[in-house]
Amino acid sequence: MPKISRYRTLEAAEADSSGRLAVRRSKTDQEGSAAVLYLGRPTMERIAAWQSAARIAAAAESAEPLFRRIRRGGHVQPQGLSPQAVHHIVKARATESGAAGRVSGHSLRVGSAVSMVRRGATVSEACQAGRWQSGRMVNRYAAGEIAGRGAVARLRYKS
Repeated sequence: MPKISRYRTLEAAEADSSGRLAVRRSKTDQEGSAAVLYLGRPTMERIAAWQSAARIAAAAESAEPLFRRIRRGGHVQPQGLSPQAVHHIVKARATESGAAGRVSGHSLRVGSAVSMVRRGATVSEACQAGRWQSGRMVNRYAAGEIAGRGAVARLRYKS
């Protein structure tokens, strides 16, 4: 079986209307045992609207890239986004939102770990949602949030 590159294009068939996304293969799942992630109805509705507007087949057998380059004039290209394009999109949206400091595509993973823990997710739940194999990175990324609701904060200061 060919090795999957570090970056892989998400296919239209991997998203369905149930609010779940089947990630068939990834950097950490070369054999393709797949992972199922929950995206939620609002996200799935946006994906469906994008598929309709971009004329991307939503059929279960579709191997078409879901996220694609858009040329001037709104012309959707058939190829998936490159890693460089994703990098530029993330940086542009971060700048527009007023985010300061160094921003990369990985910032989204770090931010999701922090947000999940902030909203009450356990490290185990954050690992499942972010497909981390251990809690090491979640603990590192969300250290401040975890400390703020740890034993000292809860028991000594009633936070």
